[in-house]
Amino acid sequence: MITTRVILVAVLTLAPCLARAGDPIAEDNESVSKVKGPYKTFVDYLSQSSQELRDRFDSLKTYLISLGDDVQMKQLKYYAAFRRLNNFACVEVHPQSGQIVIYLKVDPKSIPLEPDFSRDVTDVGHYGTGDLEVRVESDADLEKAKPLILRSYEVS
Repeated sequence: MITTRVILVAVLTLAPCLARAGDPIAEDNESVSKVKGPYKTFVDYLSQSSQELRDRFDSLKTYLISLGDDVQMKQLKYYAAFRRLNNFACVEVHPQSGQIVIYLKVDPKSIPLEPDFSRDVTDVGHYGTGDLEVRVESDADLEKAKPLILRSYEVS
C-alpha cells in the first residue's frame, strides 16, 4: 500500500517533465515558465505608455539634457536618472495613470506644495534620489515643473 502511494506521488511529480509537446500538461508548464517577475522595468512602462506620454517624456528628457553639457542620463531598471556629479532628477513613467513622476533634490519645506502636483517624500521610500516628488500629467504641469528642475540642477 505504501509503495503504491510513493509511485503515484512520483508519477504525478514527474508528469509535467515527461509530457510530450502538444499535451495539455506540457503546454501549461511552458506558460508558467514564461511568466516574468512581479515588477515591470522602466523600459516596460515606457513601451506601454501612450504616444502622448512618450512625447511628454521626450520633452522632459530634452529639457533635462539641455540644462548643461555635463548632464548625463542613466537608464536604470526602474527609473531614469539625470545627473551632473550627483543625481538631480529621477524620472518614473506611469502609463496607467498617464503621469510622469520626477524626484528632485529640492527641500520641500522651501516651496509651497500643491496637491496633485508636488509632495514631500522625505520619509517615504521610493526609487531614486530627492525629497520632492513632482507629478506631471500635462504639458502645463511640465512647464510648471521646469523652475523646480532647474533649482535641483543648480544645487547638484
